[in-house]
Amino acid sequence: MKMKIIKKGACLTCFIGLAVLLNSCILFSNLRMASEEGEASINGKKVGIKEMSSSDKDCLAFGYLNVSGVHMYVQMDHTKDAIYTTPLLMGGGSFCFPPIDRELSFQLIQLRYDNWFTKVITHYTPGLGKKGNIAFTTNKKGLQFIGAYDFIINGSSATLAPYPRGEQTKYELEVLRKMKNKFRKTKWENLIDDRIKEIENEKK
Repeated sequence: MKMKIIKKGACLTCFIGLAVLLNSCILFSNLRMASEEGEASINGKKVGIKEMSSSDKDCLAFGYLNVSGVHMYVQMDHTKDAIYTTPLLMGGGSFCFPPIDRELSFQLIQLRYDNWFTKVITHYTPGLGKKGNIAFTTNKKGLQFIGAYDFIINGSSATLAPYPRGEQTKYELEVLRKMKNKFRKTKWENLIDDRIKEIENEKK
């Protein structure tokens, strides 16, 4: 009997947690992403390059996504501060988040896809979990590459998938070169230069 009560309690806790999370996702997905068009932001407040350069946070996460559009992420660990953030879009799929603390877990909750050919705007909302999504934990001091992802459209459905491991470094280098132009004469510049050199030496 005790075991059954424990199991029921655990299931109820899980259900409540999931309900809260889903409600949060719905709330965030209804926020006006247009006000953060291509800009880095935290909880709706834009974060410019100057603020990104002077921040005391010690993790600068960046990545690649082959789609034109704003994407929004939510901090998923309920024991930590509630955060929703949009990365700085640098063109060609390259993006970079505002500097953030370590040991925070983020997940993509909405992607606004702008199809320049059809002039149609689509809002893509992935399911919970890492499969078909972008999810990462800020576990590095300094630069952290969260990966390069392909946005795959199949008829009326879409999904996200990481590029093959052998292609990841190519995209990382592409993003770093764009970051180098953005973060000149800042505390991040040397870290960016060092990582670029490291990748280029690996290719020799």
